[in-house]
Amino acid sequence: MFFGIIASMALALSSMVILAFFGATLISPLVLALVQGMAISMMFPRVLPSLSLGLAFSGKVVLRIGVALYGLRITFEEIAQLGLGPLAQAIIVVVVVFLGGAWIGRRLGLDRESALLVSCGSAVCGVAAVLALESVLKSQPHKSSVAVSTVVVFGLLGMVLYPMLYQAGLSGLSPFQEGIYIGATLHEVANVVVAGSALGDEVAKNAVVIKMVRVLLLIPLLIGVSLFVGVGDGRKKIAIPWFAIWFIGCIGVRSSGILPGTLLDAMIHGDTFLLSMAMGALGLQTDFSKFRGIGGAAFMLAGILFVLLSVGGYSLTWLLNPR
Repeated sequence: MFFGIIASMALALSSMVILAFFGATLISPLVLALVQGMAISMMFPRVLPSLSLGLAFSGKVVLRIGVALYGLRITFEEIAQLGLGPLAQAIIVVVVVFLGGAWIGRRLGLDRESALLVSCGSAVCGVAAVLALESVLKSQPHKSSVAVSTVVVFGLLGMVLYPMLYQAGLSGLSPFQEGIYIGATLHEVANVVVAGSALGDEVAKNAVVIKMVRVLLLIPLLIGVSLFVGVGDGRKKIAIPWFAIWFIGCIGVRSSGILPGTLLDAMIHGDTFLLSMAMGALGLQTDFSKFRGIGGAAFMLAGILFVLLSVGGYSLTWLLNPR
């Protein structure tokens, strides 16, 4: 077990160091750790099974701790300040994209777990959502790797496209509306930060807050999926994800203001490290023979959901946020 954990830590550390050295903000350490892990898995497929116990620990226990600590990034006050329009938009986006994606994915030939993972990554918060749902579904690592890949591709596409359309005067949205639109429809938190920052402080602030509301909605989604999967599989005991409850608890801690700023920053960086460990472990466990089997349908589903997010989210922004 020890060497598998060390391998996951090494990937997380190298990802954070590389991005810090180059000052890169377009991708997160989570994504880079996954890419490195997948590359190593491709080059040394026979060596990695010996690390399976440690990789499983990083991909499950460490992952759940990381998801719980993710709540330190948001406060209840920030949520309340948004108003009813943006909150309603966030809820509609998450519900429609997740349920719609699950239905469309099955009709594209995806298995249930893959359809749910891709839909969750698009609907909620990208990589972190895929990881959290993977922990509930207990799905195979290659399915999560495919889902994360779709999130990365379409998240980066939206991150580049949205600011270009706004700056060209083609979006027709006010700065407030543009912030809501970005936060309610882009996949990754990093995508939202980069796209919002490119358009000014007002856009960036509103974009990040509405994005974190979507992150918060991950909790009822995880509990709902846990109940649904438990009943559908005939389980006598339904497993409620404990890390979802701790996630809310961490929001409460952040909202209370009891943590000094330096400690809070350190804990958030530590959480990024833990999630990067989980992503590295996921990459190292990727089976590329299975990856190829579902990749095409998964990307097709993600593309459909990207169009739904972009067009439907734009319409909702006009309808629910007139100012």
